[in-house]
Amino acid sequence: MRQPIVQWTCLTVFLLNCARPRMARAGDSDAAEARVLFQEGVALADAGQHEAARLKFQGASALTSSPTLLYNLARAEQLTGHDTEGLTHFRLFLSLETTDPRITVAIRENAKAQIVDLLAKVGQVEIEVSPEARVSIDGKPLKEPPREPVAIMPGKHIVEATLGNQAKREEVIGKEGRISHIKLDFSVRDASAPRDSTSLSPSPVSAAPWVVPTILGGAGLVGIGLGIGYGLSALSTNRELRSENPRVCANTQSQECIAYEVKVDDSKSDVRISYAGYIAGAALLAGAAITAIVLWPKAKPRASANRAILRSFTAEGLRPIVGSETLGAAFEGRF
Repeated sequence: MRQPIVQWTCLTVFLLNCARPRMARAGDSDAAEARVLFQEGVALADAGQHEAARLKFQGASALTSSPTLLYNLARAEQLTGHDTEGLTHFRLFLSLETTDPRITVAIRENAKAQIVDLLAKVGQVEIEVSPEARVSIDGKPLKEPPREPVAIMPGKHIVEATLGNQAKREEVIGKEGRISHIKLDFSVRDASAPRDSTSLSPSPVSAAPWVVPTILGGAGLVGIGLGIGYGLSALSTNRELRSENPRVCANTQSQECIAYEVKVDDSKSDVRISYAGYIAGAALLAGAAITAIVLWPKAKPRASANRAILRSFTAEGLRPIVGSETLGAAFEGRF
C-alpha cells in the first residue's frame, strides 16, 4: 500500500516547483496564501494525512488555479474516497492548456490512468437537456449544462432542470463503471407560455378524480350502516320494554327495576348513535355526490352544465324520520 503514496508524493514535489510561477501571477496576497496552503498540503500528504492535505489543496484552489494544484487536489480526493470530485478535477487538469515543459506527457498519462481507475468505481449520467436550462444533481447546481457524462456515486440520484417557468425532474441510478442516460425535454411546451388547462385536448377519464368521492361515499355508507344497525337495536329493545311490566319499578331498588332502567338507557343510547350515524352518513354521501359532479373530467360543455346544476341546487336540511317501527333520516333539497 506504501508504493502508490510514495509515487504520488514524489510527483507532487516535482509539480510544486513548476507551479510557483503560475501562482505568482495571481494577486500578491492570494498567491502567497495559496502557496502556503499548497506547501502545507504537500507536507501533510508526505505524512500520509491525505484528508488534511485535501482540505489544504481545496483552500488553495479557492484562491488561485493551476494545473499543478488541480492534479494534487484530484489525487488527494482520490485517496480519500471523494471519487467523483477527483474524476472531475483530473478531467479539468487534462483540459487545461499549458506551455510549461515540466507538465510532461508522462504526467498527463498518469492523470489519464487515474481517470480510468476512478471510472471503474463511480457511475456516470449523460444528461440530454437544452443548453439554456439550469441543471442540478441532488440539489447541487452545475455551472452549465454538461457536454459530457457527469460522475455520480453509485446509488439513487435526482437530476433536475429548469427552463423559464418549466421544471423537469428525473431519477437516475448510478452504477459502477456504467453510463446512464436521461433526457429532460422542454420541447413539448414553450417555457414562457402560461399553463392553461382549458387548452388541453380532452383525455380519457382516469381513476384519480374518483378517489375523493369514493372515500366520502364509502364513509357515508358506513355511517348509514351504523345508523341502521343501532336503529334496529333500539327498536328491538323498545319491543322488549313494551312486553315487560313497567310496574316492576314500583320498588326502584329491585333487581327487576334496575335491569329495566338499563334497557331504557341502552335504547336511548342506541337511538342517539343511530341519529349520529344517519346524519354523518347522509352528509358524507352528499359530499361525495357534490365532489363527483365537480371533479368529473368530462368535456367543457358537460362540466359547465354540471356546475350550473350544482349552483342551482339548494340544500334545505336533514330531516329525521321517526315512527313506532321506523327510524331514519332524509336529506332534502331542491333544484
